[in-house]
Amino acid sequence: MSEIRRQSILSSLFMYVGIAIGFVNITILFPVVLSSAQYGFTRWLLMIGSTLGLFAQLGIPSITYKFFPYFKDKDLKHNGYLSMALLLPLVGIGLACLVVFFFQDFIISKYSKPETLDILIQYYWLLIPLTLFVVYYNILNAYSTSLMRASVPIFFRDVFVRLATLVILLLHYWKIIDFHGFIWAYTLIFGLQSIGLVIYLKSIGELQFNFDFRKIRSMKMELVKYGAYALFSGGAAYVVSNIDGLMVSSLAAGQLQDLGIYSVFFFLGTVIMVPSKAITSISLPVIAEGWKNNDLGRIGDVYKKTAITQLVIGFFLFILIWSNIDNFIALLAWMGRPDYSAGKYVALYVGLAKLFDGATGINGGIIVTSKYYRFDLFFVVGLIGLSVLTNYWFIPIYGILGASIATAFTAFIYNLGKFLFVKNRFDLQPFSKETLLTIVVGLVVLGINYVLPALDNFMLDVIYRSAILGILYLVAVFYLRLSPDLNNALTQVLKRFKQ
Repeated sequence: MSEIRRQSILSSLFMYVGIAIGFVNITILFPVVLSSAQYGFTRWLLMIGSTLGLFAQLGIPSITYKFFPYFKDKDLKHNGYLSMALLLPLVGIGLACLVVFFFQDFIISKYSKPETLDILIQYYWLLIPLTLFVVYYNILNAYSTSLMRASVPIFFRDVFVRLATLVILLLHYWKIIDFHGFIWAYTLIFGLQSIGLVIYLKSIGELQFNFDFRKIRSMKMELVKYGAYALFSGGAAYVVSNIDGLMVSSLAAGQLQDLGIYSVFFFLGTVIMVPSKAITSISLPVIAEGWKNNDLGRIGDVYKKTAITQLVIGFFLFILIWSNIDNFIALLAWMGRPDYSAGKYVALYVGLAKLFDGATGINGGIIVTSKYYRFDLFFVVGLIGLSVLTNYWFIPIYGILGASIATAFTAFIYNLGKFLFVKNRFDLQPFSKETLLTIVVGLVVLGINYVLPALDNFMLDVIYRSAILGILYLVAVFYLRLSPDLNNALTQVLKRFKQ
């Protein structure tokens, strides 16, 4: 088995194990073990710390992915690349610390709820170590991945962090540690993943330090230009993905309490797009190769196939989640958290936003791999402005529901803009008759959900409802051949069972 294939298999395994652990943590343990304000603070801390970290790393991870092959030479200790990659962000970390220090009063002034203020004031300074941990994990992750050792960083990110979080949640639940111990342990987990990567790189002989930067200086203008673009593009993209949560924490009536509730149901809404990450990862190299060969036909074919596959899978997961949303709320109430029922329709609007995102395919991937890649930054900056305006408008009126409406609206405008750009520039579009058929099938199955009788036991109701709706949807998808790729994959699986 080739090393690349082995790394791909391990990476996929770690990602799916991590998703399973994350689902348990976010939908069950966090709501039950912590108060909604305490859980909201963990989200706030991670969002702010990660945002600061993305800017403080000065685009080094993106530079690494693109340019490390030019420096890769084990005999020369990779021409000092790792030394540069670890030293240069100290400037960014220093600036991030200054932001944390000088903006403390401004940030704290945005909050007024007593429980929110108590937590923020007591643990505000954890932003500094968390920012440091985020920066160095991202850099070491990019370095390890560029060495074709992607599975170990993914293990630490998707399995280790979530499994360690599960452990400290249980320790807090069993009253072995209090919330003070929990939040410190939660922060240090992100440092341990970086230490784990350092130990791993040392064990394979790739912790290579060299302070001869001559080759790096010879390419400094290319590195600086690309790094600047990556810094603002990546940072802006992360801000977009978290701006609704940050604005909920300051604008909604419950502040961190509302953020905790919002985070749980936002996660449910985003689950439907988990498979698209794998689809995008597989498709991007094919699209890049298509641009290299000027093969628009190939790019268009991938565009349509990924769009219909994402829509079919996304609608299936959307049906399962939305048809059982009341059962999920009943589970939380049974576990003593009836207040989480306020987040029900967050899952609906966020789910619809992600469904439309999937239906429009990898339009963003087509743009960023083309000669017009800089336009992606314009789309992201425009999205930030639209997100701020819509959240600022809707949250004070509708609370966390307003944030989800703003998310759905901005996602629609954002994807519509990218769709029109790709259509206008390259005359490519992702839709087909199968797109319409998938929507019709999905809506019919969702309609059947409302005529199924509800069972008194919500756990049994989940099983029977999911089985009926899932089978109906899958049979229709297979019979109508809505996604040839999925049909082929399912046919191969069935053949193996028959052998």
